Amino acid sequence: MSANLLNASRSILAAAITFGVFGNLLEWQRSGWHDAVSPIAQVLGGAACVVALWKPRAGLAIGVIPMFLTLAFGNMEADLLVALILPAVFVASARAAEAVAVLALFVAYVVARSILLPPW
Repeated sequence: MSANLLNASRSILAAAITFGVFGNLLEWQRSGWHDAVSPIAQVLGGAACVVALWKPRAGLAIGVIPMFLTLAFGNMEADLLVALILPAVFVASARAAEAVAVLALFVAYVVARSILLPPW
């Protein structure tokens, strides 16, 4: 019973993330705000979050890509989900050493982003 509830919860969260990602893409298209790399980073960020719900390490591997794209090409508003959801998944489900390592990675990312780019 609890496994079914967990999978249902993951599926609902995955649907919400997917809806949010594509909603942002449509909004960006209407406003003409994004550049060519922004949709790629946005989709990869959403995919990373959805994959991380079932496979945290694979989600983290995918999530590093939009983080580096943001650092390389500037603020694309594509990394906020990754910065919130991936550390939360690791804190909730991983061993303590993994959770601390992921938190350290994201603290380093936030510091690099704060130094290199304008604020969120």
